[in-house]
Amino acid sequence: MKLSFSKLIIGGLMLFVLCLISRNTLCELRFKIFTAELSAVMAYEVKQ
Repeated sequence: MKLSFSKLIIGGLMLFVLCLISRNTLCELRFKIFTAELSAVMAYEVKQ
């Protein structure tokens, strides 16, 4: 689980950088989905 957690963070950072470069509305939506996924994973990690 820890490995996928770090992958998620790295993917999110890459996505964030790409969003800053492109300033796309679709990218904004994807980033919102990513933050929702991240909070779900963090909640799961706390339970474990």
